[in-house]
Amino acid sequence: MEFIENCKYRWKDSTCSHNDNCEESCVRIHMANEPLLMFEHGSTVYGTNNEKSDVDLVVVVPDKYSDFLDKYVKGIYQFSPEQSFKDFEFLTESTYINLIRDVDIMAIESLFLPENNIVQGNFSKYIEYFNINDKWKIRQSFSGTASNSWAKAHKKMTVEKDFDMYCGQKSLFHSLRILDFGCQLCEFGKIIDYSSANKYFKEIMEMNGADWEEYKTKFKPIYNSLRSKLAELAPKPV
Repeated sequence: MEFIENCKYRWKDSTCSHNDNCEESCVRIHMANEPLLMFEHGSTVYGTNNEKSDVDLVVVVPDKYSDFLDKYVKGIYQFSPEQSFKDFEFLTESTYINLIRDVDIMAIESLFLPENNIVQGNFSKYIEYFNINDKWKIRQSFSGTASNSWAKAHKKMTVEKDFDMYCGQKSLFHSLRILDFGCQLCEFGKIIDYSSANKYFKEIMEMNGADWEEYKTKFKPIYNSLRSKLAELAPKPV
């Protein structure tokens, strides 16, 4: 590709109109055309998507776009193209690698995706940044995030100013799913089944209209059981 005319961000295939937003619009176009990785994330991967769901796509781009991301979106850039139900989240390659090293759940989930959830790219070079033998770190990350999801479910189902039953139901599901994925990582060295917790999603949604105590009574024993299994698979170092 070559730069043309007077805009340093414009490529031959650009449709930029060179207005006041020239820099942003041009870089947006070409950042999207130059992904290192592009993959689906969220309900589409788990198989829990419905009419309320968007298709969430994560796009990993070269580090040369770091300044653009920092300038316009403080590190992560999200937008939904017009007439589209897809939401794009952009990350630089360095950010993505650091997320893997930190055992960020979104990043770790991406490493073992089925081919049908990968839009573009090869994950083999990135798996080396994930230390599968550090099970204690996996346990800390997954248990901590699951705990946050459980707390969010409680808040969304009980606090009047924050009440959102559907959001609470999803958070409750994620608290169980995340623990299940953590167990898979520690037991098999990878996530082998992204739909393994979907039975809980179905049960949670079928209880629509129940109050928090009913959800807690039914699912807290499952939550505790998954936490205990993960603790057994990834004991604290002595």
